[in-house]
Amino acid sequence: MVSHPTQLNSSRSLESARKSVVSSVKTPLNAEAKCVPLTPSQHHYAHILSCMAKHQLKGSILGVAWDGNGNGKGSAFWGGEFLQPSQSATQYGFDRTALFLPYYLPKGDSCFLEPRLSALSLLYGCYGEAAFEMIDLPPMQFFTSSQLATLQKTLTQKIETSPTSSVGRMFDGVASLLNLHHYVGFEGQAALTLEFAATQSSTRSIYPFTVVGHRPSLIDWRKTVQSIVEDCRNAVMTPIIAAKFHNTLVEIVVEIAHRSNNSQIVLSGSCFQNKVLIERAIRRLSAEGFTSYWS
Repeated sequence: MVSHPTQLNSSRSLESARKSVVSSVKTPLNAEAKCVPLTPSQHHYAHILSCMAKHQLKGSILGVAWDGNGNGKGSAFWGGEFLQPSQSATQYGFDRTALFLPYYLPKGDSCFLEPRLSALSLLYGCYGEAAFEMIDLPPMQFFTSSQLATLQKTLTQKIETSPTSSVGRMFDGVASLLNLHHYVGFEGQAALTLEFAATQSSTRSIYPFTVVGHRPSLIDWRKTVQSIVEDCRNAVMTPIIAAKFHNTLVEIVVEIAHRSNNSQIVLSGSCFQNKVLIERAIRRLSAEGFTSYWS
């Protein structure tokens, strides 16, 4: 499985490998062949492997790969993954030990410029069709009645929607629920604003979540979002909600780390460019006896 088979970096890597093979064929018999081995890797596993290479890690690890999206299996977009390298694993070389409960994105991953769509997806995942009646919430006020009717049909009938476990899109959705961004000019803009809001609160509180099943475990985030909605309706200050959301994500990492029986935790993917998230995760993991590596 290639990370992004249609993207420029993938096609250039493939072309470079082909050229190296041709070059090696033309090399004289007494010269060293210059054939470059090419091993395709799944997007999120590549995040983990690059971090392992950076830190020269060996032995058992738990990889946490969180970002906006990456091709998963079938039509799914991944982005909230806990992966363990395994010699006895599937053909992809890793076990997917845990993931966020998938939710459905209208317009697929093209919704990254519209956090309001991610918010609606999360609300639909929590409340079903009742979400379309929650017009008191900020993101719902940025849809026309016609748009909501179309989106209701889209989500209920799974028309042009993609299941995703993306933490990056969750950041977008929460930012929209907090009335920070409903549209953005670039991917990650809403998450940056949510991160800044979190720096304005010192709360250590978290929202509820549950973890069900085993290998893979499903991280059920619905109580988290429902609690955020309740806080919004109760006019809890935005920095407090933002900080509690970050704290909750950190505790999810700690919970899965304990379940994995690994002492080495690798944190990678664009979500971990978030200073609040990465620093709190490292601190909490260290307090629980884990060693963290990140990139």
